[in-house]
Parts: sequence; structure tokens; C-alpha cells
Amino acid sequence: MKQDFIAIQEKLFEELALHETRTPNLLERTRRGAQMVRKVLAQLKMHVLENDFSDKAEELAFYKNIFPRIHSQNVYYSRLFRIEADSPRKVPAEYKRFLEQENERINLFFEEHGALFIYHRSKASDMDEVYFLRNSIYNNNYPDDLDGMLDTRFCNPNSIRLGELIGLERVKEYLEKALEEAEVALEESKKVIRTPLLWTARKADLAELGYAIYASKALNHGRAELKQIFAWLEASFNISLGNPYSIFRDLRVRKGERARFAEVMKTALEKLMEEMDEDTSRAVNGGKAPRHS
Repeated sequence: MKQDFIAIQEKLFEELALHETRTPNLLERTRRGAQMVRKVLAQLKMHVLENDFSDKAEELAFYKNIFPRIHSQNVYYSRLFRIEADSPRKVPAEYKRFLEQENERINLFFEEHGALFIYHRSKASDMDEVYFLRNSIYNNNYPDDLDGMLDTRFCNPNSIRLGELIGLERVKEYLEKALEEAEVALEESKKVIRTPLLWTARKADLAELGYAIYASKALNHGRAELKQIFAWLEASFNISLGNPYSIFRDLRVRKGERARFAEVMKTALEKLMEEMDEDTSRAVNGGKAPRHS
């Protein structure tokens, strides 16, 4: 049966390699790639449930070498699809932040399961029976966040985790390359929008303006997200506003007038209009101030 598993794995990898070259669109490539892998995983499950393994060595070979590599493809395509589907590419600063957050999530996962990944990378074998047998004490007595979610007749928690680690390692490579490109794009966008205009009022005033724009639904027919608006303001004025949510909390607890800057702008605008009205009236009256009855 081991040779059957190897043949299934090799056929899948050949089909995926061909699929990669024939599908230029990343979303379609990752979506279809994940479907192809899941179909094979379903076949493997049926094969194991119907035939089981001939001995311990065959089970170890499957859960240490074959299943994790196939499952890693599912993890890779599925995660990449979600990243591509959710990424705010049109806003360079926000896109870079998004990639950094995704990268940090992967780093945290590697920290949590570092021992297993080191075991895999070191090509060790002394703990194989502990890690990769379905009925091992480790897999049945130690709590895991996958408990109750897996069909234990087929699944092995450590084999699944190892597949995730291998797949996420590839995703991390993609993210690091994308981050380099995002950094270049961000710098280019700053060159395009950078002007000699500097925000010289308080940062809190600019944050208040950002929230006012968001609340008034004045951008993108009201569909612009708060973080998009803040990223735009930061890029436009070459300024860092920090965490918009903590700023808003500070605005809400202000004593007296909470929308202080909005009131300042309203007063200044009305004063400007009055002055312009007076200038227009003087021009009409030959430079004389109008008489008030």
C-alpha cells in the first residue's frame, strides 16, 4: 500500500505543477489548487479506512512523510487564496500593514509548534512513534485544539500540524517577497502624492477630521473603511497617526466640545464667508462699506 500512496502523491504533484503553469490568475490558481488537493485527501482517507496499514512502519511513513506533504499543499493554496482575496492592494500603506499582520500570524504559529518543526527539519527519527502513530500516548492523552474535530480513524494531529508548518513556510516565502514589492509600491505612491503641504495642526485634529469623513460617508459612496481613510491621510500629509481607535477613545472622553476641530473649521469657514461677502459688497458700492438700516 505504501507504493500506492507514493504514486498518488507523485501524480498530484505533477498535476499541480502543470496547473501552476496553465493558470496565471492567482485567485483561480489557488482556489482550483486547493480543490485538487482536497479531492486527493478524500481518496487517501477512504483508502486508509477501507484497507488500513499493513504494519507500524507503513503507518509511520504515511503520517510522517506522505500525508504532511500533501496536506501542506492544501494549506498553501487555501491560505494564499484568502490572503489574495482579502488584501487591500489599492491602498499601498494598508496593503503593507496587511501583509505584515499575516506574516506575524505565521510567526506565532511557528513559535507555538517550534519543537515539531525543528524535529522535522533536523530529519530526526527517535520520536517518530510518539509523533506519528494514531494510537500513541502523546496523540491521545495530551490536549490539542484539534480534539473533537478530527476523525481519529484517519487523522493524526501532529501529521496535520506538520503539514500546516510545511505549507505555511511556503506562504511565508510568498509574503516576504510581496512585502518587498509592497515597500517599493508604497515609496512610489508617496512620490506621487507627496506635496509641499504639511499638517501643522495637532495630530488629534487630523484624526478627528478622518473620523468626520468616515462618519459622513463622504468617500466611495460610504464604503471606505476607517483604516483606508487614515492610511490616505497619513500618506497625503506624510504623517503617522498611530492607532485610530485609541485616538477616537481620547476624543470621546474630551470635556466640553468633543468635535473641537470640526467646530474650529466651521467657525473659520463662516468667518471667511462673511469677510468675502463684505469684500464683494464693498466692490459693488465703490469701495464704501455698505449701510445697514
